[in-house]
Amino acid sequence: DEEVSRQLETAEYEIGEIWSKPDLILPELVHMAAYKDNTLGNPLLCPADRLGSIDKRTVDAYRRAFFRPERLVVAFAGVEHQQAVKLAEQYFGDMKAEKLATTEPTSQKSPQPQQKSTLSSKIPFFKNLSTSASQSATVSPLDPSQIIPHPLDVPVDTSSPAHYTGGFLTLPNLPIPPNPALPRLSYIHLAFESLPINSDSIYALATLQTLLGGGGSFSAGGPGKGMYSRLYTNVLNQHGWVENCVAFNHAYTDSGIFGISAACATPYVNHMLQVMCLQLANLGKETGIGRLTEGEVKRAKNQLKSSLLMNLESRMVELEDLGRQVQVHGRKVPVKDMIARIDKVSIPELRHVARQVFGGMVKNPGGGSGAPTVVIQQGEEEGVTLQELKWDAIQGTIQKYGLGRQ
Repeated sequence: DEEVSRQLETAEYEIGEIWSKPDLILPELVHMAAYKDNTLGNPLLCPADRLGSIDKRTVDAYRRAFFRPERLVVAFAGVEHQQAVKLAEQYFGDMKAEKLATTEPTSQKSPQPQQKSTLSSKIPFFKNLSTSASQSATVSPLDPSQIIPHPLDVPVDTSSPAHYTGGFLTLPNLPIPPNPALPRLSYIHLAFESLPINSDSIYALATLQTLLGGGGSFSAGGPGKGMYSRLYTNVLNQHGWVENCVAFNHAYTDSGIFGISAACATPYVNHMLQVMCLQLANLGKETGIGRLTEGEVKRAKNQLKSSLLMNLESRMVELEDLGRQVQVHGRKVPVKDMIARIDKVSIPELRHVARQVFGGMVKNPGGGSGAPTVVIQQGEEEGVTLQELKWDAIQGTIQKYGLGRQ
């Protein structure tokens, strides 16, 4: 109990720290808005006022519910097979598998009736949340009484597929930094449902992420020379009001999200959204300015292969990669096979995948909505009146670029 109590104190501090840093909390909120009230949308962060409900009994029940032999992969690197078997039996041999009660996965392909969001019980500070519906749904402040913890002594059903809803989430404005030397920034994330990790097109998706790339405006003269990714050359080099702009891709077993995150000067939030939309729309073009070229695609593929090979030089990365692949694919995919798959990626395939993802046409088991996901936190600035961001207007901007399911 004393050990759990100490960890709870640490957790309370860390939760507060994460909520105070947009670059840490916004990716979490993107998932909560993209998969509203289900599976991947369930928060990883415990609400601060639920910490008091956690004790040794709760932790033990959680471990029994989730840490089961059928859910564990024991990975070894640089260990003889017989020694690995001996160690696994020594430390995990007494664990007993239990047959879990499961239900048939439900594919939510038809629109679901709008329900009151339980996100109000999970997010301590926010202004409004809406799904792909045209009208924003204003939600109430955190109400701990609405939180109904899952009884951990009851088997947990993990068979339901991730249902992508899309949605819009705005947070309260960031106060002006006390240090006048710090920039006044606003943050925006734009995402769409993408492909699961076992998709045949996952290498094309990874190539698109590398091709977009991105980073930060980290020097007085602008981004460093030699940065050839699209978000550097077309965004950071062209717009001095952009602080950082990065492409992200999260792939899961039955869904995924792909998008762009950016931080910019506060008066340019609407312009930033248009710039992000343009960069995503250009990936599907066959002709005209912005279409994919052989040179940049070859460069992105080489960079992706280089990153893959360099990362696997680390024994810890190799170990984690082995465990994850066995857990997801049931086998270890040889590095040579991955390199060969990257080499086979073509411009027509990249265009097809870009249109599929950013056009809202991905067909995953959960039957996603095809709508965009947008999360915004504006920063206050001296002498600047912040504009209220309307979901209808944001959707109109996104649709103008042909993005999202029409």
